[in-house]
Amino acid sequence: LFLPLASLTLHLRPPLGITLGLLLLTLLAGFTWQRAQLWRNTEHLQTYWATSSPNSPRAQSFLGNALTLRGRYDEAETLMQAAMARRPDSAFLTLSLLLQRRYAQRASAADYQWAASRLQQQTFDAQSVTTLGTLVEQIRKPPIQPEEIAAAHALVYALGAQGRKHPSLARLLPALQGKLFLLENQPEEALKAFLRAMDLYGETDACLAMTTEIWSAGYPQQALTALARAKEIYRQQDVKQRSPDVYNMKFTRLENAMRQDVRDQNEKVKE
Repeated sequence: LFLPLASLTLHLRPPLGITLGLLLLTLLAGFTWQRAQLWRNTEHLQTYWATSSPNSPRAQSFLGNALTLRGRYDEAETLMQAAMARRPDSAFLTLSLLLQRRYAQRASAADYQWAASRLQQQTFDAQSVTTLGTLVEQIRKPPIQPEEIAAAHALVYALGAQGRKHPSLARLLPALQGKLFLLENQPEEALKAFLRAMDLYGETDACLAMTTEIWSAGYPQQALTALARAKEIYRQQDVKQRSPDVYNMKFTRLENAMRQDVRDQNEKVKE
């Protein structure tokens, strides 16, 4: 459009041609400035991308999150419901909406049941798995709601069949169960779940992270059992992220600290 108009100015009388040429240059400069402002601001750029991608679950989740963070909960709900109507197969959208309701303190047990029934029929991807993990982390933040923990437990259990189709989800599910059991002060059940997760991950650093979860929750005896399994997996792992000296030092430090905690707990019981 600019080039034909610019060509037209060459055939006009000088005053009119100059005026029109200056107007076109001003218009072009304005467009250029607007585009520069868009590309300079990351949030504006993401919003531009999201609004022009109505069929992208990731894009619509971004817009829903932005509205939720601004306290515009009803608008976020409407946007996400419309996105799910366009992409009914997306587990990511279902979990994103549940997470948004949780941020807005609107998530009920019925919402978790609704999500579970949808998720059993939907397609999981890496984003869906990550969002499920984020949801459980949010549930772990105070104030802890026992009813919500029970609802999250039911949701995680309901996804067992989906886990058999998606290895990354299969690894995550028992780890999430372990975290939820810790919230319910059930260390033995948590240990069983974490041990299953360790075997599925088969990776030393992941195993150490789960061991630390148990220890940090105040259960050093169960953490020692988990640490022993982490050592077994370490010996079986071919490719390791750190040198043997680093791992051996970490194993020794953790074991000594955990054993001291066990002794301290036993002393308190005697008192």
